[in-house]
Amino acid sequence: MKSQNNPKSFLLVLILAVCIILCSCGQGNVSQVTVTPVDSAIYTQEDIDAAIDVTLDFFKKEFTGSTLKEIHYAGDEYLEDQYSPETYGDYDELIALLSTYHVDSSDDGILEPGSTVTEWSWILCRRNGGQWVFIDCGYC
Repeated sequence: MKSQNNPKSFLLVLILAVCIILCSCGQGNVSQVTVTPVDSAIYTQEDIDAAIDVTLDFFKKEFTGSTLKEIHYAGDEYLEDQYSPETYGDYDELIALLSTYHVDSSDDGILEPGSTVTEWSWILCRRNGGQWVFIDCGYC
């Protein structure tokens, strides 16, 4: 019996393969990140974890060609010395995280592939204990 190839099936498989390739490209890698616990008198671990989750999502979307290695709450003193939530609008809470990431490749041509960025800050705010909102990142 002679087998027949179905052109529609082949086309469907080809489209699915292209979609999988495109979806897997262009994302920052957070699969091996270490979350280092830091005690806080201001925030619960759940508050800190929620801010880290928002940051991981942002990193995946915006830091293509990079691998997040470590992230942690910057500490209560860091907040008192550096920031005020009102600086960023109508917020009553602000949290700062610090991270280390490796630049695997650079889409923007600014960061050198193979370099490691340390003490990268992430600023998130929220209102009335609600959802954290990414505000800014960079060196302070």
